[in-house]
Amino acid sequence: IRLWRDRKLYEYGLRRADLVATQTLAQSNLLREHYGVPSVTVNMAVEPPTETASKRCDIDVLWVSNLRSVKRPELVLELARQLPHVNFTLAGGVVYQDYYDEIAAAAARLPNVTMLGHIPYEAIGALFARSRVFLNTSSVEGFPNTFLQAWIRGVPVVTFFDPDRLVRQHRLGIAADSLPDMRAALARLLIDDAEREALGARARRFAQAQFSPAQVARQYLDLLEPGAQPDQCFATSG
Repeated sequence: IRLWRDRKLYEYGLRRADLVATQTLAQSNLLREHYGVPSVTVNMAVEPPTETASKRCDIDVLWVSNLRSVKRPELVLELARQLPHVNFTLAGGVVYQDYYDEIAAAAARLPNVTMLGHIPYEAIGALFARSRVFLNTSSVEGFPNTFLQAWIRGVPVVTFFDPDRLVRQHRLGIAADSLPDMRAALARLLIDDAEREALGARARRFAQAQFSPAQVARQYLDLLEPGAQPDQCFATSG
């Protein structure tokens, strides 16, 4: 939050809220450390797929995000250079025009990269359904909605960011520690259909069990009941 005024408004509301919900346990720990504010971790909800099921998986690696430097789309292009036999599709809108134009120009020079620009939310699910692997290269995240959109469709993720270590603990894809790790993970999953499909099936079951709209709504309703004790109502996210 860049402006002093906005930071103070945020802090004012934060300290006076009856209930503060976070996306991850890591966020809850940071709130307690920096603000002394207790909070409850509540899972986000993911909509079940509405697109017609299709076996057409013509996108090897999908990357979806607004094009900003913290999302590091340049790493996707570097992976594409190192894996010329793999096709990469990037979808995301403009935040800073100059930066977007720079990435778009670099992507145009790579024959195995397709850059789609902004895709409306109601159409993005079809891209996930066509993908073999979802890729996240961000340096900063909360809890990516894109993970849930991938998981609910049985698409494993390859990522640097691993919220509350869910990817590692539940084997919902592969969490990489370096660019070479990420390159190796992509190459392995795109060759090994059995491993990729097993990770995807596990991810789908996990999303259905932990992030369904009915379950998340029930968590909030329970927390908002008179007399509820927030510290006793943590969601199951780990």
